[in-house]
Amino acid sequence: MSQRLNTSTPQHLNGPTAQRLNGPTAQRPNGSTDNPMLIATFRDLDAWKAAHDLVLAVYRLPRKFPKDEMFGVTSQVRRSATSIPANIAEGFGRQGPKEFLRFIRIANGSLQETEYFLFLAKDLSYLIPEEYSSSTELSDRTGALLGGLQRSLKNQSEKTGGS
Repeated sequence: MSQRLNTSTPQHLNGPTAQRLNGPTAQRPNGSTDNPMLIATFRDLDAWKAAHDLVLAVYRLPRKFPKDEMFGVTSQVRRSATSIPANIAEGFGRQGPKEFLRFIRIANGSLQETEYFLFLAKDLSYLIPEEYSSSTELSDRTGALLGGLQRSLKNQSEKTGGS
């Protein structure tokens, strides 16, 4: 079921969790609403989109890694990167901002782990500087969006008493 968000809802918080936190927007007498943005799924979150883009990039990088790294750095960087959008999605499906916030913190930890494995791959000369640079740009964007989402959820949790 789709509803509309209040205009006070940050753009990076566009989903059922935002709907649970903010409720529907009141309609004006002419039938319009404050914000026509429909709430749909976790896929509407900018933080999830950025994390998914990072996963796609990470999955493409290890094709150049040595074959003997299949169960080492390759597996670890893929696992940690995949955990980021998976935790965003799982948290989105939970009840209330406090639970969602817990999963965003876990996603941030997975992001840090992914950044380390990318750094390690660069130092082992598995990545050329351009690949490392583009990966860190995606990682930085994901981190910034996760930080914004985390701040919003923390504020919402404080307003609602943590539920």
